[in-house]
Amino acid sequence: MNGLEMAEDILRRAVSDLNTQLKEKDQVKYCDELQLMGTGCSIDSMDRVVLIEFIETELEDIMGKEIVLMDDECFKNNDETNPLNSIGKLKIYIADMLGG
Repeated sequence: MNGLEMAEDILRRAVSDLNTQLKEKDQVKYCDELQLMGTGCSIDSMDRVVLIEFIETELEDIMGKEIVLMDDECFKNNDETNPLNSIGKLKIYIADMLGG
C-alpha cells in the first residue's frame, strides 16, 4: 500500500469511527470535499477533535513517533493551504508524511 492509499484508509476508518459516536442524522459521508474547518464545516469542534485524535493515533502507530496535526498554527492558518480544511487536503498531507 502506498502513502496515498494508507492515508485514505486511515481517513475512512476515522470517519467511520466518528460516525459510530454520532446520531444517525449527524453522521457524515466520507468524501474529499468533507469540510473539517472554516466555511461550510461539516462537523463541530468536538467531533473534529475525536477525528483528529483517531488519525494521530493511527499515524503514531505507523510512524513510531508522536504526530500532532491540530495545533495553534492550524487555527491561525485557515486559508486554502491548511491541510485540516478538508478530508482531501488532509489525505494529501498525510500521504506526504507517509512518503507519497
